[in-house]
Amino acid sequence: MLYDVFLSYSHAADGRLAPALQSGLQQFARPWNRLRALRVFRDKTGLSANPALWSAIEMALESSQNFVLLASPGAACSPWVQKEVEHWLTRSKASKMLLVLTDGEITWDADVKEFDWKRTTALSPSLRGRFPEEPLWVDLRWAQKEEDLSLQNPAFREAVADLSSGLRQIPKDQLIGEDVRQHRKGVLFRRSAIVSLVVLALALACAAFVALGQRNLARTNEVLAHRNEQTAKENADRAVTNQAKAEQNESLAREREATALQRLYVSQMNLAYHAWEENNPALTYELLNAHLADPGHEDLRSFDWYYLWRVSHSYLANIIDTDSITAVAAAPDGGSVATASAAGKVRLYNPEGHLKQELPATSRLDQFNHLAFASVNTLVGCTRSGLERIWDLKTSGEFRDRRVSNVRWGTNALSADGRIATYWATSGHIVLDSVIEPGPPSLLQPPQENISAIAVSRDGRMVAVVGGNGEILVTEPDNMGHLSKLGQEKGALESVTFTPDATQIATGSIGGELKLWDVKERKMTRTLGVPDSGAQIRALTFSDDGRFLAAATQDATGYNSDRPGLVVVWDRYGTKRIYRGHLAGVTSVSFAPRGRFLVSASDDKTTKLWDSNTDQASLTLKEPGRRVLSVAVSDDGSRIVTAGEGSSSGGPGDVDVWDVDSRKHLCSMHGHSSGVNAVAFYSTNKVLSTSSDGTVRLWDADCGGSRGVLTNNPSFPIYSVTVDRARHQFATVGGHPHGVAQIWDLEFLRPKAEVPLPLDNPSSVAFSDKGGWLAVGSMYENSGNKQTLALLKLPAARDLGLLEDFSVPTHALAFSQSGDTLVVGWADHNKPGDISLWDLNPLQYRGRIRGNYMAISSLVFTPDGRSLISTSGIGLTENAGEIKVWDLALMQERATLAQLPTSILHAALSADGHTLAAVTSENSLYVWRAATERDVLSSSEALMLASPFDPGRILNFARACWGLYRQPTKSANVHCLIRAERSILGLKSKGVKNLEVDQWLAMLEREIAKLPR
Repeated sequence: MLYDVFLSYSHAADGRLAPALQSGLQQFARPWNRLRALRVFRDKTGLSANPALWSAIEMALESSQNFVLLASPGAACSPWVQKEVEHWLTRSKASKMLLVLTDGEITWDADVKEFDWKRTTALSPSLRGRFPEEPLWVDLRWAQKEEDLSLQNPAFREAVADLSSGLRQIPKDQLIGEDVRQHRKGVLFRRSAIVSLVVLALALACAAFVALGQRNLARTNEVLAHRNEQTAKENADRAVTNQAKAEQNESLAREREATALQRLYVSQMNLAYHAWEENNPALTYELLNAHLADPGHEDLRSFDWYYLWRVSHSYLANIIDTDSITAVAAAPDGGSVATASAAGKVRLYNPEGHLKQELPATSRLDQFNHLAFASVNTLVGCTRSGLERIWDLKTSGEFRDRRVSNVRWGTNALSADGRIATYWATSGHIVLDSVIEPGPPSLLQPPQENISAIAVSRDGRMVAVVGGNGEILVTEPDNMGHLSKLGQEKGALESVTFTPDATQIATGSIGGELKLWDVKERKMTRTLGVPDSGAQIRALTFSDDGRFLAAATQDATGYNSDRPGLVVVWDRYGTKRIYRGHLAGVTSVSFAPRGRFLVSASDDKTTKLWDSNTDQASLTLKEPGRRVLSVAVSDDGSRIVTAGEGSSSGGPGDVDVWDVDSRKHLCSMHGHSSGVNAVAFYSTNKVLSTSSDGTVRLWDADCGGSRGVLTNNPSFPIYSVTVDRARHQFATVGGHPHGVAQIWDLEFLRPKAEVPLPLDNPSSVAFSDKGGWLAVGSMYENSGNKQTLALLKLPAARDLGLLEDFSVPTHALAFSQSGDTLVVGWADHNKPGDISLWDLNPLQYRGRIRGNYMAISSLVFTPDGRSLISTSGIGLTENAGEIKVWDLALMQERATLAQLPTSILHAALSADGHTLAAVTSENSLYVWRAATERDVLSSSEALMLASPFDPGRILNFARACWGLYRQPTKSANVHCLIRAERSILGLKSKGVKNLEVDQWLAMLEREIAKLPR
């Protein structure tokens, strides 16, 4: 064994006693020629720096012959001491364990031959039943002072002798005698050493005489050494110079590396947005995952990354299977989703994507390609080979089967209520079979040689058939036995479905073209397209209320199963919404009742649930009948406030409040007698607004109404407002002909100062949160004063004369959160909108960002300070607007978030950086929502749980955990790091060898080891 004794103790209770006891055991009765009598393991002396703390302790336990427990209440409560005791007892008997009482009580109950646990406070319950008879323990509770902890103290020496006797299996009296003998040997050794030293001193005296003769030689060598020292100093100076140059080159190399990484990030984000638009989700996910948080690199992510993450993970739930999904259906109450896989398995999930029940399966030869709920508790499925199965969900999935004979493998259909199944028979007929109420199947006349899809109306009274020759056939409502021609397409058709009232049918072609046909009028009524020219429409379905039509696409050839499919939804007005995210063709779609949500199945082995009413990442809200001019977002992004002119030109303006989660207009607050030009949040749920009526009003964003009104000069409208929360003040500018900025006190609600400006007719204003800067811009030029931009240092309001010749109309101003950067957006309607940047410490012009095709209307910094969001409006292209994200370090575009059909008038970003809102000239409110770190973690965790031994997914989960852990509330996210460590350890237990996995494991263990024990 490597150690004679393993010493287990509480650092807090026995931090002084343990080292003294270790030293005493090592020195008591020590043979004169040995370093120590016993080798004792104590964690402070026996462990070196190690990323795996418990593994090292466990190895020491395995290598120890005896276990000494310093018993105290502190040790009894210590999880580490308890783990050491439990581990020792799993490998050895309690007879190898010695107890040293340092505090508390140990009481033995002789009647039950067990410790009296009601009175025993120094031992942990893990020792219950481990000692068959009363053990002898050493009581050191008296050893509290420094002088008590020395072998010179007889009592302490006696206690050490007791322990040494038990550990070395030598009687105590013999051991004490041995200690005396060893002491005598030591005295004899010391005396011999003294004699030796005397002899050595005489020898040294002789040597001194010889040394005297060497002195002259040494002085000669000293002169030579001085010369060498001078040369060495010169070389050292050159080395210092070279080192400084090396450090400078290293710093330059790091800067260039950082710039290269930023350029890589910007280029990859542009590529990721392009890949998403081109329906390449696999590449999008790869590029997003490449920039997950990594402790070894700077986190470059900003709003553009988090927004694209949310867009690409905007499903309500993502169910991952081990096989391709062939069919899906939503229950009539929306409480369940059924899926069928290529392995013949049928499962039920709740709308959150959690497995509820697995139903009896079939084989791969009988895959269910259609599912339907006949009722909440009855599920129906049919296969291409004619097998029909009805599951009773009340009885844990009991089922009954029925098989329709003589059907051609491939083309079949199931009504929306699961009551009628249709097949293409080997005779060429269409077979109609009543599934719920079995009876003889009905036959329809042979329609055509090549049938690709069949549909049954919801009431079961009509059948539609389409085929490879483009012919569309449908039965008459009162004559199910006869198919007549409804229309003819040039290309092959792949899918067909009825509207809920059976008045129309929708057909999908291999070329991706979708058309609506009127059954009664026998004509085509509308053509809809799918934005993927290489796709065929695999499946079609209407919501039960007829509001939505959904189409599922896959590769047009049918051979490239890896081509990502789309889910496209149209509402009754023809508005189209595209759902991307499947990595292979989409095989089936189904709506929950009233279009509450949409379910899609894919060959990529996933089932996704989508919000069919709106996009999870962006939404559009229509203002209630008035022209909107300004928007503000609450700190947490839950509330949006808009304001503008009244319903009639020059009429009273209102302040409107919207709830982002419910997408509802909560209220309109009245009070201004003229149009409202600007709104801003000045606290968590309080808003102020400025108006052309010359007043500033304060409002409760919870629709509590007006909180007060501040009056300026009614003859001068107020155009813009900016809030300085740190100093409890805000500033306004307006139509004062001589250029004045008014500063107001938010605490006492009164004017604070009037600041003269070196420009006329100011129209925009911005405060810096830090540094006391005030920037003012003007969109108007006067003949006497062409300056349109001013920068002032408060509180003296000193004009710094920033670009006195700056005469371009200026509409957008913004300071970075750090207060060291100012950005200015040009608003010349006849020129492209550029953005100018100034560094403020010291004050100098940095450069210009080009690339906006239209005049800048708003500029917003992201909270991380890495990015700038710009919106543009009226310009070279009328009625068009766009939102872009710029990298401030590189002054390059990161991404184009949106291109809107109308001009963007104003935009605002929530303080948490996750909700962006913009208002347009068509009086619409657009909202873009970015993912949070918890959203990223949830998506990564779901993928990891589906493939618990996939190194890539486990590392992505670890990166997502790290991104959450480094948030300000990191202590609340420690458990995520521990889960990531366990996941990687599970991967290692499978024998996975991966350098990156090893590096992440070491990093996580180091970080977790820093946490309090």
